[in-house]
Formats: sequence, C-alpha cells, structure tokens
Amino acid sequence: MTGVPDWDRFVATADRIAPVFATRTQAMTDLVDSSILFSDGLCVCALCDQFEIDYLLESGTGFGGSTEMFARYFADGSRVRRIWSVDLSVHPLWQRVQGVLRLKTYSRHVWSSMRGGARSAKERLAPFPHVTLLHGDACATLPTLATRLAGEGARIGVVIDGPKGAEQLQLAERLFAISPQVRFAALDDIGPMFDAEGRHDQFRSSRFARFATSDAAFFDRYGWINAGRLPGRMLGRPDHRGYGLGVLVNA
Repeated sequence: MTGVPDWDRFVATADRIAPVFATRTQAMTDLVDSSILFSDGLCVCALCDQFEIDYLLESGTGFGGSTEMFARYFADGSRVRRIWSVDLSVHPLWQRVQGVLRLKTYSRHVWSSMRGGARSAKERLAPFPHVTLLHGDACATLPTLATRLAGEGARIGVVIDGPKGAEQLQLAERLFAISPQVRFAALDDIGPMFDAEGRHDQFRSSRFARFATSDAAFFDRYGWINAGRLPGRMLGRPDHRGYGLGVLVNA
C-alpha cells in the first residue's frame, strides 16, 4: 500500500470510526445475502467521512444488506444526509412466467429480484427515512442524480454493486467526469477471485484506482469487524481472496 495517495489519511479515519461502525451495526448479526462484508461497509463509511460526503449513491440494492450498514452508521445525519439506492428489479409477472417455463437464464443485473430482493430491501430499510429506494437502470439514474446534486454543490460518494466488470468501471468514470464533486466510487466484486473474468485487472488499470478491500493491508487491519459474521464461502480463507471493493478516487 506504500505510495497510494490518501492511504494514510484513510487509515486514520477508518481507525477512528471502526469502533463506532461496529457498535452501530452490531444488531446485524448475520451478513445479508449478496451484501458486501462488514469490513467493506466500514471502508465506504470511512471514505464518506474522509471526503466529507453529503450524499451517497448506490447501484444494486439487492436485499438491502449493504444499504442497511450505511443507513445505520449515518442514521443521525451528521455526515451523509441521504442515501439513494437504485435497483433494476424484475416485474412479478415475468417472475411467474419464468417459473412456469422453468427458465434458468436471466439478466445478471436482476439476480436478487428473482429471489424477492426488492421486497426484502423495502422491509429492511423501512425504518430509515434518510434512505430512498429507486427502481430503474443505474446507468441512467445515477448520472442524472449526480448532475443535479453536484450542481447544488453537494459532495457525492458512489457504491456500484451492479453492473459488474467493464460496465461497472465505465459507470464510475462517467460519474467522475460529471464533476469533481463526485469524490469516490467503490466497486464491488473486483477481488482476485474474479481474475478469470478480468475484473481485478480492469479495476487496477484505472488511473483512479487506489486500493481494494481484498488487499492484505486492508483486510489484516479491519477484518476483525467481520468476526462471527463472515459468510461460509469465506471461512478458512486467509489469502485475502474475498470478493472485495475496489476504491477509485476522483483526484
């Protein structure tokens, strides 16, 4: 991690807020299906504090687990004032058609909605009035939101769970081009375990890339916050090959 811009400042911020984040998310005793790790959630919240973010935009609500981490940490409104989370869900009628026809292929962008993700997210996030859930294509919705908020002088942070791969990186860089007020973007699922799909290399190739939460320097320092809350797929994996958030900074 030596030589990575902003790393020392990030660590100072993350070290300071880690105990607070752990306390505020302790009611979440299990990791929600398809959500980021709690250490990843800490990373996003630390970036919001570091860059004094006013509004957080999320693409890929899924079952709402990641959104709940942010919502709990920023519940008092002292830093992030509102969170918008966008998901491209499937209409229930189409879900029934797929069930009748026993179709096993569907868009990778709507994996969670085929399993009732939209309903679960709405119920999970109902207690948090500072969270707004939107239905639609994030590639259209997030740029529109970012343009409006940046025009008002707001500082913006972004989390992109879906789309993945090249589309994910393109969306982040498109948002960065809108305004320097879009301070950072965290891309989910870019860890080394996705080497076969090229996601990790694509992330590293960006001139905005800083670090990944699957890096040993991050996971060794903050992995403790996942204690007792790691998904089964990651138990017994000391090689830091988690799914990982890739952090891009619009410097």
